[in-house]
Amino acid sequence: MVQSAPVISVGNLAMGGRGKTPVVRLITRWLVEAGERPSILSRGYGRRTAEPGVVIVSDGSHVLADLDRSGDEPLMLARALPGAAVLVCDVRATAAALAERALGCTVHVLDDGFQHPIRRDVDIVLVAPDDLTARQLPFGRLREPVTALARAAAVVIDDGGASDEAHAATVREIARVVRKTRTHVKVTLFRARKALAREIESSSTEPAEVARSAAAFAGSGTVHTSSVVI
Repeated sequence: MVQSAPVISVGNLAMGGRGKTPVVRLITRWLVEAGERPSILSRGYGRRTAEPGVVIVSDGSHVLADLDRSGDEPLMLARALPGAAVLVCDVRATAAALAERALGCTVHVLDDGFQHPIRRDVDIVLVAPDDLTARQLPFGRLREPVTALARAAAVVIDDGGASDEAHAATVREIARVVRKTRTHVKVTLFRARKALAREIESSSTEPAEVARSAAAFAGSGTVHTSSVVI
């Protein structure tokens, strides 16, 4: 089975959490509101019962798997997002194909997919400033070099409320490392800041455009766009 629907990936360069799950949740909610039937594809990290094949955590209407079979984050997403299917499988292309064939899904949101071999249409990558100077595994925490950001359609910078000057320095560093690989590349940059309000605006319902707009949210707060194009 091969998936044919668009794939929006939310991922990062470093090991560990970077606030991917809230971004996945918001993108998926946007897609549901836009009339799409999205699936969330996860490998179900931390689930206690690792089953072969695909586990359908939610079919979009009902939660079908418990915590042991799904893992905590897929189960949380399934409960929070009616209208979206949630599937767990190590081979996420298989899960995508099943979501399309059995559940009628029209677009996929790939949780932690930047290094995954599945075909992707939009890559959204979350970074912290110290990721830009970190070392690769096994000597550091990076899964791949920072120049891989050239593959991204959008980069969400989580700089913990750093000053505008520090944020500008991070933007310049991202531009510098991306240009090592590609001299002409469009990468949309967003800045995540913790706040009480959550807002997002978009004038398009195309999955790629929704993804770029929805990427303007990470963690729990309002996100402010910074330099738009590298």
